[in-house]
Amino acid sequence: MSVCEALAEKKSLDLTTLLEVAKKEGKPIHAHHMVLRVGPGDKQKKLVKKAVAILRKGGIRNHIEDPRNITPAIRWDHTNDYVDSVLARLEKAEADAGAGRGNIVDNVADALKEIENKLNKGLKYRYP
Repeated sequence: MSVCEALAEKKSLDLTTLLEVAKKEGKPIHAHHMVLRVGPGDKQKKLVKKAVAILRKGGIRNHIEDPRNITPAIRWDHTNDYVDSVLARLEKAEADAGAGRGNIVDNVADALKEIENKLNKGLKYRYP
């Protein structure tokens, strides 16, 4: 069993659509960190650092190993636009919690689930 299959099983994910899109696009899937491990380049490093700080507020202490931050995805989108989008969505989760709309733990979990759902469909994630 591959890492992606094990992850999908553990998280009860249906990867049918993802596998179909990956095959059509001729791209492999991989265990993708929604908040990247470390962004390449200075800009991404700064953005990832901000995103990691929000994950920590949301109860994710080790974003590299925590399965809540890892999902099967097509290996094609580690761009600045992707990193900006993930950070923007996490910042919204944080702002909502600060304004009394939910709590930071649930809001971060919801944001990651939203990102994961798009990636599991073979889509590139953009927010808003």
